[in-house]
Amino acid sequence: MSGRPPELSGVESIIGLFINTVPTRVRVDGQVLGWLRELQDGQAESRRFDFVPQRANLFDSILVFENYPITDLRMRDLHGIESTNYPLAVVAYPGECLEFGFGYDPDLFDAATVERLAENLLILLDELTHGDRPVESVPMITDAQRRQVIADWNDTGTEIPDGTIPDLFARQVARTPDAIAVVADGTELTYAELDRRANRLAHRLVELGVGPEVAGRAAGGTLG
Repeated sequence: MSGRPPELSGVESIIGLFINTVPTRVRVDGQVLGWLRELQDGQAESRRFDFVPQRANLFDSILVFENYPITDLRMRDLHGIESTNYPLAVVAYPGECLEFGFGYDPDLFDAATVERLAENLLILLDELTHGDRPVESVPMITDAQRRQVIADWNDTGTEIPDGTIPDLFARQVARTPDAIAVVADGTELTYAELDRRANRLAHRLVELGVGPEVAGRAAGGTLG
C-alpha cells in the first residue's frame, strides 16, 4: 500500500516513502468474473489495515502494482535499481500495455525458473480475457509443459508379471538367492535368508492355530 490516504490533505506533496506491505490471502474458486470482483472487493476492504505492522516471515514473495500519477516532473536518461528483501518480487507497471518486472534472489532461483514463471503469468493473463468460466479451468502452462506433466512424467507403463506375491518372491529367491533383499538397522538379509525366516515364522503361526480368517488371538495367546 502507498501509505498516502486520500483523506489526508496535501498527502501527495509530502516527501518520503510511506509504502507498507500487507499480506493477502486469496481463495481461488468460482467463476472468473465473480472471482475477480470478489478479489477487488477484498483488496478495497483490506485498506482498513494499511498501517498494521508486518511481523516476520509472513510471506516470501511480493506483488507490486506501480499505480501513481507523475504529471509535472520530467526526467531524462534516468536509470534506477529497485531491490527488496523478498526472494521473489513481481512488479506490474500500467500504461498503454501492462508491463511486468521480476526481481529474484539468485541464491534461490535461477534465470530459467523465473523466465518460466513469467511465461506462465503471461499465459494466465491472456486466458483470463477469454470470457467467464470456472477459475480452475483457466490454464497457466504451455502446451509443452502440459504434455510433460500429463504424458512424459506419467509414462510409467511396465509389464506386470503373472502370479501372486508369494510366487513372485519364490521366483526371485530361485534367481538370486545370495542377493541382498532387506536392509534394516544395520542388518542385511539375502533372499535365501529372508525366505528361511519367513518359512520359520509361517510354521510358528500355524502351530499357534493361525489360519484363514484368524486374527488377534490364537491358542489362548495374543499374536504380536
